This record gives sequence, structure tokens and C-alpha cells, in this order.
Amino acid sequence: MSGSLTEKTVKGVITQVALSMGLKLLTMIKIFVFARIFAPEDFGIFATAGLVVSFVMLFGEMGMNQAIIRHKEDAKKLMDTAFTMNILVAFLFFVVIFALAPVAARIFDNPDLVLFIRFLSYSAFGAALTLPSVMWDREMRFGISKLPTLFSLIATFIVTIVAAVVYNLGTWSLFFGGFAGFIANMATIWAIAPYKPHPRFDLSQAKQLYLFGWPLLISSILGYMVWQGDDLMVRYFWGDTELGYYTIAFYLPMYLTQIVNMVSSVLLPAFSKVQDYKEKLEYAFTMSNKYLAIICVPIGMGMCVFAPQIIHYLYSDKWAPAIPVLQIFALAFMFRVSTGYNWTLLVISKGKTKYPMYANLIVAIAFFVVGYPLIKNYGMVGGAAYNLFIAFLITPIIRAYIIKRELGNLKFLKSVYPAIISGCISGSTIYYFFNNILIIYNIILFLVFYLVSLLVLDKKLIPEVKMIYKQYIL
Repeated sequence: MSGSLTEKTVKGVITQVALSMGLKLLTMIKIFVFARIFAPEDFGIFATAGLVVSFVMLFGEMGMNQAIIRHKEDAKKLMDTAFTMNILVAFLFFVVIFALAPVAARIFDNPDLVLFIRFLSYSAFGAALTLPSVMWDREMRFGISKLPTLFSLIATFIVTIVAAVVYNLGTWSLFFGGFAGFIANMATIWAIAPYKPHPRFDLSQAKQLYLFGWPLLISSILGYMVWQGDDLMVRYFWGDTELGYYTIAFYLPMYLTQIVNMVSSVLLPAFSKVQDYKEKLEYAFTMSNKYLAIICVPIGMGMCVFAPQIIHYLYSDKWAPAIPVLQIFALAFMFRVSTGYNWTLLVISKGKTKYPMYANLIVAIAFFVVGYPLIKNYGMVGGAAYNLFIAFLITPIIRAYIIKRELGNLKFLKSVYPAIISGCISGSTIYYFFNNILIIYNIILFLVFYLVSLLVLDKKLIPEVKMIYKQYIL
């Protein structure tokens, strides 16, 4: 990776991390406030309607954003074609959502879902209307790309609170808040976007988008089964309230995963530029996964160890049934992001979009073999256990095979194991020997044990961090 590209990538990652963490912190505060206002059933109904709508919309996931980012030439004409295709698909999905709403309501035995699902049909236009923001990512202008999300967050929070507290609209408050956030997001994007796409269709470009994106479409469908099939099964077998607890337990790991995804998205342009240089690509992949593990392992282990305090202080005790589920999800998050998480960027940068499709197919099969019976018999705890099984066993095996094929080795594992071992040591020590002291002292001790263990296992870390700081940040 060239010096200028490396510097731009490192600064892009730092900007992305800072802004993403700030926005996700605000988002989590929003959820903490909502958790104290709404009942678990409200969250369950909102989540159920969202699951139905997102199932329909995933059939439009053709990886157009990724195709535009990795396009080596001027991407404006390609964006015009992508925008036109997205608009046409959006109208189709809008009609389908309206038509399927009564069917979904009968499946989940809740007539009220018809109105809720139809109300969310506006989200069918989300992919088309957010497309202009891809140019910011393509140009690595990650600061300005966060403004729409910020305004969306503010609008969602204000409208939801007013609807719930002032007008006492109950569950509908969540839906009205979501709509306000959608409008604020789209309005901001189109007001400040560097390029606003036009309705224009080029057959050759459409074929290019299709050939690049159809494996990602299949992967998205399979991914829905993998990542949201458990929500559907929890709701189907155990009801809205159980899904509400399950959703709350999943929120914190989910938002942290989204931060990781946002940070990782910075690397796609960089990976794409060095896709033909094996040594540079291997270095970029190894280093990105190393520091991802160093940051995320203590976060995941900390969530697991301090889950009771998190639920008590942040959500309130009415969400206590979610504690064991949060602990399991936290461990799943830790293993998922520390074992070669950026492998999808590696293969997409090289145009090999079939790999994610095959990977999700394997995990989808595992869902029906392992996840379905676990959820049916053990509810939300079974769903969380399935996620841990995938993150701890299935996903690392799949990643190892693909990474070995693309890079020729698994040297990146040497860079991530110190963080994983340090996280396990610090978490186990606090949980078994220091669990009765004040929470603030627990957290400090946890971080001290983690850092000491990490520095002992990775003696090159301090010089490496100093070099990165002097070369790319100062």
C-alpha cells in the first residue's frame, strides 16, 4: 500500500471510528431512553413489522454501492443506471409489501400488524434515495457522510418522545419516529450530496451491475435467514414480549457490529486499489484485523462480564430476562469480529462476490439444523446460543478456508490471538475473583488485566503503535 494511500486510509479509519462511535453512542442513549418508556411488547411489535419489510426489501440487495466504490473509472454514469434500477425495484417492493401485509399478520396471529407493515412500506425507497451517499465513501470523505445519520437520529428521537409522552400514542410512536428519521436522512443526503444521480439507463452498465451483484443478492437472502431468521423464529414460537427481550439483548452488540462495519467500509477503497499486489493486500488485511481484534475483544468480553449491571443501570430491571441473552451475544460478537472479520472486503475488492454467497449458504443450513431446534425448545436463549455456535465454530472455519485460498496463508491469525487470549484472561479473572467489588473498580481492573496481558503476548505492539501515530496521525 502506497504511503499516501496508507495515510489516507489510517486517517479515514480514525475519522470513521470517532464519528461512528459518537453516533452510535447517541443511538444507544436513544435506545436506553426508549427502553424505559416502552414495554417489551412494543419493541417486539416494532421488530416484527421491520422483519417482514426487510425480508421483502432484501431481494433488491444487488451490491450496487460496492460496485460503484470499486469502479475504477468515473462512476457517475454507473450511479445513474444503479439509481434507475433501484427506483424501479422500489416501486415493485412498495406494492408487494402492501399485498403481503395481511398474510404476515395471519402468520404471526396479530391483525394490528397489517397497518404497521403497510406504514413501513416507505422504506422500500431507501436504497435508491441513499445511493448518492456512496460517493462520499468512494472519495473517503467519511466526515460529511455522517451528517445525514446525525439529523436522522435527532429527528427520530424527538418525534418518538413527543408522540409517546405528549400524545400517548404507544407503539405507534416508534413507527412515527422511524419515519421522521427516514425523511431527515434522505433530505440531508440530497441537499449536500456531491453528485445527484439522474434517471438514466445503460444496458451494458446494468449487465455489469447484475453480474457483480447477483451473488450478493443470493448472499443477502441467505444472510437474512442467518441474521434475522432467529428473530422470526423467536417471534413465531414465543411471541412479541419474548422478541422484545431478545431485541434489546441484541441491540448493543448489533450497534457495535455496525460500528465495525462502518470502520471496515473505509478499507474497501484501499483494498480495491491494491487488489493486484498480494503482499500489500496481505499486509493491509493482517493489520486491519489485528487492531480490530485489539479494540473489539475487550468490548465484547466486557459486555459479557458486566451484562447484569448494563441491564440494571441502562435499561431498567424490567429487562432483566435479557441478561443471559446479552452475555451470549457479547461472546458471539467478540469471536465474530476477531477472527478475520474483513474477509468479505478482501474478496469483494477482488470481484469475487460468490464467496459471501457460499458462506451464507453454509450458515443458513446450520440455522435449520442447529438454530431452529434450539429456538423452538429454548426460546431467546436458544437463539443466542445458536449465534455463539456460528461465531465460535462455523464462521472461523469458513473464513480460514477462503482467506487461505486468496492470500495463500493464515498469518493474520498470529496477529489476533494475543487480543483473544488477553480478553479471555481478563474477563475470567474479573468474573471469578473480583465480581463483588464496585463496578467502577471492576472495569478498571478488567482494562488493566487486558492491557498487561496484551503487552506481554504482543511485545511489538508499543513500537508499532508509536510508528503509526508518528507517521500517519501527527
